[in-house]
Amino acid sequence: MERQLGDYTRFCIDMSAAETKFNVIYYQLLMQHS
Repeated sequence: MERQLGDYTRFCIDMSAAETKFNVIYYQLLMQHS
């Protein structure tokens, strides 16, 4: 159970990091085109 929770937490952190990275790239593209 403990280990499963750790994997889930790490998964959530990875997902939010990927989302942040995507938002930054998207924002940069938006700025270039305007």
